[in-house]
Amino acid sequence: MSPPSVASQAATGLPLTYFSHFNASWFRPQRFAMIVGEVNMSRLSRCSESVNSAYPLLGQEYYDATGDKDGVELQDGRNILKCWEEKWWVAPSCRGNISDCLAVVTGGSGWGMYELPQQAFFHNMPLAFATAAAKQYVPLNRDLQSLLYWWTPDASFIDFDPERVLFPTHDAQEFRRGIYRSMPSDVVLTNWAAGGLDSEMAQDAEGPLALASNMQLFNSDMVGLLKENQKLDIADGEMRAWETACNWLKTNRNRNFWHQWVPRETDCARGQGLVDALGAFVTNVSQALKCATCPSGYAALQHNGQRICSPCPAGFFQNFPGESSCLPCEPGSIAMEEGSRECQPCRLGEFANGSAMTSCYRCGQGDHRDRWTTSQLVVSQGDLEKWIQVQGATSQDFCACEAGSFLFQSSCMTCMEGSSCPGSNSLELLPGYFSTAEEPGEVFQCFGNSKRCPGGLPGTCAFQRDPTSVTCSKCIDGTHAEANGTCVSCSGRHVAIFLTVTSMAMLSLLGLYLILLKMKLRHPTSLLIVSISLSQMIFIAQKLTVLFRFKIEWEEPFLNVLRVLELLAFDLKIISIDCISPLNSTIEFSARVMVVPMFCIVVFLVHILHACLHRTHFFSKIQLAQLTSTVGTVFSICFIPVFSSLLAPFQCQEHPNRKFTLQDYHGVFCNFTEEHLQMCIIGAVACLLPIGFLALCTWVVLVEVPRRQSRSDLSFLRAWSFLFIRFRPGTQVFSVLFLVRNALVVLCQLLSNESAKVVLLNLMLYISLILTAYKKPWRFMVCNWLDILLLTGLMAIVDMGAVTMRDRPQTAMIICICFLSCMMAAILAAVVFGAWKYARQKYRKRFNFFITHQKSAAGCFARLLKMELVAAGKTVFIDSDDLVDVSCLCRYVSQDTQKLLILATPEIVKRRFCLAEMATAQLCEVPSIVLTWPKFQVPDENFIKNLSQEVEILNELAKFGIFRADIEGTLWWLQILESIKIPTELTREELGRIVGKLTNTVPKISGFASGETELPVLADPENLEAVSAALILLKCLQPQLSLDDVMPKLLCDDMKVTRARTAVLIITKGCFGSPRFAHWLLQVHSQQCSIVPVITEENHDSPSKEELHIAIAPLQIDAVLYLHVVQAVFRELSVRFVPASFSNSQQDLELHAKKVHSRLTFQGMNLAQLVSLEVKDDDDDYDASSVATEKT
Repeated sequence: MSPPSVASQAATGLPLTYFSHFNASWFRPQRFAMIVGEVNMSRLSRCSESVNSAYPLLGQEYYDATGDKDGVELQDGRNILKCWEEKWWVAPSCRGNISDCLAVVTGGSGWGMYELPQQAFFHNMPLAFATAAAKQYVPLNRDLQSLLYWWTPDASFIDFDPERVLFPTHDAQEFRRGIYRSMPSDVVLTNWAAGGLDSEMAQDAEGPLALASNMQLFNSDMVGLLKENQKLDIADGEMRAWETACNWLKTNRNRNFWHQWVPRETDCARGQGLVDALGAFVTNVSQALKCATCPSGYAALQHNGQRICSPCPAGFFQNFPGESSCLPCEPGSIAMEEGSRECQPCRLGEFANGSAMTSCYRCGQGDHRDRWTTSQLVVSQGDLEKWIQVQGATSQDFCACEAGSFLFQSSCMTCMEGSSCPGSNSLELLPGYFSTAEEPGEVFQCFGNSKRCPGGLPGTCAFQRDPTSVTCSKCIDGTHAEANGTCVSCSGRHVAIFLTVTSMAMLSLLGLYLILLKMKLRHPTSLLIVSISLSQMIFIAQKLTVLFRFKIEWEEPFLNVLRVLELLAFDLKIISIDCISPLNSTIEFSARVMVVPMFCIVVFLVHILHACLHRTHFFSKIQLAQLTSTVGTVFSICFIPVFSSLLAPFQCQEHPNRKFTLQDYHGVFCNFTEEHLQMCIIGAVACLLPIGFLALCTWVVLVEVPRRQSRSDLSFLRAWSFLFIRFRPGTQVFSVLFLVRNALVVLCQLLSNESAKVVLLNLMLYISLILTAYKKPWRFMVCNWLDILLLTGLMAIVDMGAVTMRDRPQTAMIICICFLSCMMAAILAAVVFGAWKYARQKYRKRFNFFITHQKSAAGCFARLLKMELVAAGKTVFIDSDDLVDVSCLCRYVSQDTQKLLILATPEIVKRRFCLAEMATAQLCEVPSIVLTWPKFQVPDENFIKNLSQEVEILNELAKFGIFRADIEGTLWWLQILESIKIPTELTREELGRIVGKLTNTVPKISGFASGETELPVLADPENLEAVSAALILLKCLQPQLSLDDVMPKLLCDDMKVTRARTAVLIITKGCFGSPRFAHWLLQVHSQQCSIVPVITEENHDSPSKEELHIAIAPLQIDAVLYLHVVQAVFRELSVRFVPASFSNSQQDLELHAKKVHSRLTFQGMNLAQLVSLEVKDDDDDYDASSVATEKT
């Protein structure tokens, strides 16, 4: 403030108004101003609450500017001002005696603290700075009357006449660097006003605004006003200010000081013009009453020393009110009328290339002028360009064809699909599309591998592609197409690929010929599973190649899989044939057509070579059959690809320019001229090949095979075995059905609608799936399941590609890959299973014995023999266990059996199943043993001749590949086989002999009685089947009766029934006429035993009374009593136990045995009681058909 400065000047002659007078090195200003020790610390604010809190970066900025590390301290990782007593920041020049520092008090949160500490440091000023507490800034400084931070004008300290301390002149450069050595720049306090607002309020305020603009009040006048304002004793500050201003105006009335501030009514300001009493603009001041702001579209122009509002001429504009001039329209805009408030930009397709124009020029000439626009490039990053349409074009350079059209021959042409016209006059092709530079608008879509057309400028192709070919379809000579769309120079690698694939094809044909040569026509091994599985894999792959031709956007990597499979469709480019010899489309198509004929030629050469090596005639029946079989197999495998390739000239694809090219030959137009016409003729003629093959196969299967089977034409059947060897006997027609299906799969490509293609393909697959699941045509069940799984997977892939690929391509691709992987895994599993089964059948047979027998004559004995052999540790199969499929039985014999047991009953050679099994064993050289029945006669020449004339049997067996010659050879073969005679009566010793001879062991035979028994089993000892059934029943009862300590025994020889309580009667045809059976039955009656009748024959009929009389007549017994006993037997409820039935398994027999056991434990009427009842009812008619029989 003024008092310290006055005191200093009075004492030293130096006022404290200059920074140099505070330099502690030569002057001590503390003598004249308040020091720190004289300030009440309670009236100060703490640094942490003021300056360090409000300005957290102040300490760091001070340190960076001064390097004074003692003036700051580190807190929470940052520098802050270091305050003494948390109140004072002390300059370096007086830190030795802080209480003697000059006190400088600022206010707020530390006003001026950015500049004050640095000024004290740089100028060696002994100052200490503090911030006044709340509401203490003014009172404290008024009490101290010393140094303070303040501004002017302000009335707080005006009565002390404060003076400013002057520092070096403001250095803006240092201030920008954060160094505050010099004086801050002055801030001029003024009021700014905007005039000319087009509103009533603005018009009313024009006078005050002009007055404020003219008013000039100097600092001395302002200080005087503030002092006079303090002198007035008026409490209301606002009223005191008005009173002070009024007194000042009155005091200076005669000075003419402020009169010049007040404007005249007609002294128009800038942007105003003269108006009359009605507010209309006038040009003469004599007509004017006042001034008004010129509106938009007008300008205030000088006219005879006055301002008038004049409208802007055409080509000019003014969009603000209160302006003194009109602006010319810039290039790109026009003002067609005068008084325009704004210029109108030229419309799209127009431009203005000068200023102040009144009309725009039109782009383009002639027709299609409506397609012109004006555009500008806004983004250009490499190949990416972004154009936008702009209005207000400033030159003709902005003229361009509108987006969606391009400039060609001075006209704007419409862009086609596959091209992009961003509005730059040029046409850019999208990736996957092509057009020539000469006709850029004729856009072709690059079907197939679209990467060969990278897009961009017309005429652009992938690397080393021929741009003169349609859709970049050809590589330049000496190069080969790659998967990425480019062409690479031919090298040894490509030649090696061609030679490798060709060699593999030749070796495959040789292998196929040799495999078919070794394959057994009638009894194929399990290796056929491998063959069928691989063929199914090939057919599925071929169907996928057909699916690849559908317009479905497949995703990687599934797309690469489909491309690789194109090799199966005879796509010769995959094997780099163009590196061997450049081919045009016609020659390439002809080469694809000739692939299968070339295969046949190779097979023919292999056939001739084989015949020469084995010194056989080329065209003998056997050799011709082998040749026909191999060629037919090749045609069957190649049916889909050869048919599909032949249809190539008839499969066209439409391009955006409405032109058509072939789907497989992208450089050939579908116009039935030149190359296309040649290919159509070749394809139409060559189509006779698969069609003729299909017709021939149909005729052979439906007509010739049945006839040749009846004639046992083995050579013919071997020749055409490729049609039916994979199928079960009786389902050979499926070979034709599958060929028809494959043909329809190929033909569905000719449909123009993609949805129709998918529907037809799905329909055929569904029908195939249903037929396969219902008929199970394949020879092996595993192949049926494999076919069902592959068809299901293929349908899933078709549906995913057609339905989901467009919406969720990545998900659909993953699902397709999963299904394809499952299909491949299933094929691999089937191949491994077939190989494993073949190895197991070759080195380890499934059955030790296979029993073939006549069920009606030896069914029970066969079952008994199986049980005894199983007890000896052998595996046995009886043909009656599976009489549904003869081919399955023959396969068991040929592949799964170590030794065939033939139960030679008299009629066995007349049973077709038995003949088939024996013939299979003879043809496959399976070791066999004949168990001859007493009445069996080895077939002689007459018998064989007569049997060979049984047409029905021969035709039935021919379906399974067994012909007349095979049957004759089998019947002669029976004469040289090892034989075991079966005795008339089966005893323990005989049964043990038979089993021991078969197993080379000493078997333990049970079931025969050797003494008295409490539970005898009665069976006709002269009936081998009855004895066998009884022994089977005993074996089934043994586990249950062993708990009762009662073991049933079969009566044999001349044994008698004594001490018996219950007897089991085996009821068979003619048993009541057996003498021993009759004596045993009478003994059961005399012993008053209970009985359990057991019927062991399937179609057993109870004998009539007359039949009983005839049977009893020869017997030397009491006929009347015996008749009553027999009749009483049929009064008892019987149990059915039929071991010979093929429907009764071991479990079924054990179940029936449990019923017998339950009857044994139930004590009913004994036989004597039953006879008594029979005698009482002797007068009644006897009806054997009324006998109750338990149904099971």
